[in-house]
Amino acid sequence: ESRLRTGDAVAFIDNAARPIGGDAICATITSSTIHPRILGKSEMMKLPTNITLCATGNNLRFLGDMTRRALLCELVLRDEFPEHREFKFDPLREARKNRGDYVAAGLTILRAYLAAGSPNSLPPLAGFKEWCLIREALMWLGMADPLETQKRLVGKDDRRNELRDVFSTWHKTYGGTRKTAREIEREAASNSPRGSETLASALADATGKDRFSTRSVGKWLSGNIDRPVDGFMLLCDQDSSNGNTYRVVRLDKEDTPDAGERDVF
Repeated sequence: ESRLRTGDAVAFIDNAARPIGGDAICATITSSTIHPRILGKSEMMKLPTNITLCATGNNLRFLGDMTRRALLCELVLRDEFPEHREFKFDPLREARKNRGDYVAAGLTILRAYLAAGSPNSLPPLAGFKEWCLIREALMWLGMADPLETQKRLVGKDDRRNELRDVFSTWHKTYGGTRKTAREIEREAASNSPRGSETLASALADATGKDRFSTRSVGKWLSGNIDRPVDGFMLLCDQDSSNGNTYRVVRLDKEDTPDAGERDVF
């Protein structure tokens, strides 16, 4: 927020050791403006989000919705002490010196692509429709698809992997049987939380808790309803009289009838 207030064009997260994610940064990347509250006041301010966010680090990881908002650029060095390397030129000085040529070349590529009738039309990426023009032009020139790097980000998403483990273990244990949060809590309590391939173990990793309560399990379940992960989805059958029940179904054709009255697409 502070970087937006100062009007910076670029912001760096240097040497990010922890996974990058969160509602605030996701909103900043996909919204044209954000409306944060002024600290100590009951007032809102409107800030434009025309800023480029960059992060550097070793084996960067992104969480949840950030995986579809980021592109990955990797440099693999076979040098234990890369800080001692010497270069024959200064990259920053070179970029500043030839900035006009680089900008002109980029605009020429886009202009050529548009003049050709945009022949490489691709499905738009939700939230980044304008950027997709750049992606199409690069691929039109025979370059690699920038979105391919997101596949590696998804594979490194700890939150998604934890959800996948819970859903797959749940379905393996119960199939599509309905369970209340209380029943799940009892199941978790009867197993060693760090046991091998148990629902308790998967829940412990996902929630960060070795000890469960009906409330904590119910809160976690309600926060992950209707989210498809690796071919599975958690459904909730609401019942104000007897309490909500939860079940995990597969999203393939074979298991679709298990969704009961719910439509699963």
